[in-house]
Amino acid sequence: MLVFPNSELMAASVRNQMDDPGCEFPGSCASLSSCLSSCVDEINTYQLTGFERIGKALVIQRELSLEENELTPSFKLIPRRIEEKYQAYIQVMQQQDYDNLPDDAYVIELD
Repeated sequence: MLVFPNSELMAASVRNQMDDPGCEFPGSCASLSSCLSSCVDEINTYQLTGFERIGKALVIQRELSLEENELTPSFKLIPRRIEEKYQAYIQVMQQQDYDNLPDDAYVIELD
């Protein structure tokens, strides 16, 4: 799983009233990766089949964009383009070679 956080929300200094009070309010991608760990573990707990489980995950400190052809004009993902563009991240994750992880990526530790 690749996570691309919204930089505007990451920079926000005030919590939204809709936010879960039990959830952290991460101000950086590093703290977001720690926060998401328990969320992903919870998702995996409820997945009935193995292929639906999230085995490895990274937070990448950039947003997907229309200009980079990663999103359609209606803001839907273009999976093939994202997979091509982030192939280096995916390879590092698959090989668990986290020492060679680009500086803008953070591992989400999963149980």
